Amino acid sequence: MKTYWAPDPARVASVIATLDAEDSVIEIGEPSFQRANDSIGPRAKWRADLNTTRFPFARNGKAFSYSRHTLAKLWNPVQCIQEMNWTARRGYVEEPSALAELSLVTPEGYAGRGGQRSRWVFWVEDRALHFVPKLPEVELSVAVRDATRERGQLLREHRNWNIGLYWEGALQWKMWDYGDWGGQTYDEILLRALRAYIP
Repeated sequence: MKTYWAPDPARVASVIATLDAEDSVIEIGEPSFQRANDSIGPRAKWRADLNTTRFPFARNGKAFSYSRHTLAKLWNPVQCIQEMNWTARRGYVEEPSALAELSLVTPEGYAGRGGQRSRWVFWVEDRALHFVPKLPEVELSVAVRDATRERGQLLREHRNWNIGLYWEGALQWKMWDYGDWGGQTYDEILLRALRAYIP
């Protein structure tokens, strides 16, 4: 299967179209967003561990924050989200869709589900970014296997590989922490993530 982990040019253009010429834009993570005039991350202008670092910017010092496929790789995404909320007045965050993250997309040299370095499964629900740990159980779940198999053809389209969320004021989020499933099983949480994006 052809994979679409790279940015979707149409989606990038739509984000750029929301910006004014004078907007100060900070990119969180790997520098790739052409409109950003500042960046922070392991290989960015401001070098930092996004799991632990307080951002060196004034509150609401940036007009816009852009983050793509960054939170999924962090062991502490909450710290990064809190710093984004401190730094920017509004922004856009994009992560792999639950469908891509839970499917057997088998990139070269890796036979697991989704991105090899991803620690979390993300979805958007009620205008908030939800995420749950990507535990080894995803490889053995019959429910996940069947649900992704039913929807697998949707991964032929680039747009179904990612979820994007615009936010203003603060990025709203909910982390479904280890064992804190709110009375649901882990499988039920993963199916909820799939249904939130693709019924």
